[in-house]
Amino acid sequence: QDHLNLSFIGNRYDVLPSNINLVKNYEIVSGREEDYRQYKELEEFAKNNDFAVAENYEHFCEMVDIDSLIDYYCAQIYFANSDAYINNTALWKSRIRGQGEFEDCKWRFILFDTDESDSIFYDCADKDSFVEGNWMGVNPDTELYFSNLSNNPEFRARFRERFRELLENDFSYERIEPIITQFENTYTDPMVRSVQRFGIPDFSREQYGRNVQTVRDFFRRRGEYIST
Repeated sequence: QDHLNLSFIGNRYDVLPSNINLVKNYEIVSGREEDYRQYKELEEFAKNNDFAVAENYEHFCEMVDIDSLIDYYCAQIYFANSDAYINNTALWKSRIRGQGEFEDCKWRFILFDTDESDSIFYDCADKDSFVEGNWMGVNPDTELYFSNLSNNPEFRARFRERFRELLENDFSYERIEPIITQFENTYTDPMVRSVQRFGIPDFSREQYGRNVQTVRDFFRRRGEYIST
């Protein structure tokens, strides 16, 4: 529920808002023409260069925090987010170099608005989110950055290793299930009252429990499917 703006990025990464170039859904938040030009340079480079060529890939890694990008796509793919890539996109960089860790003028991707994921509307635990599932038909295999980067063997190896690491740790069911249970215990009553007030007057705790179980089942099955 955070408002994704310059102040949010500045507080999170200890960068002055005046030194932040934030792109949200392909619009420059600052409104500066120079900030838009900086983003278009990244986009045009990805469109017009073959990342199978080592020099092009290396230059892209000078423009982008590649670890940020990899984590972003790992998350979108694992969560089977059906509303991503050409919608709900955001990335940011420092406008000029500074002394801070994140003031290196490299673009970093931001994950937000993942409410259409985790089997919330239909069972997508067995969805091959590399090539299908997006509402707008743009999946990672055709999306600008990921599809081009996938032509580079160094990127593919780095992506596979990071995905494996996340599956064994952050994305593991053993880690996630207690978090789901904690949220269920904390929010069942207010969520049920909210649904009753704004949508379904006779909505029950049992119905909410079934909804939570759907999400729990997604994470229980997802790791084994996506790793194969």
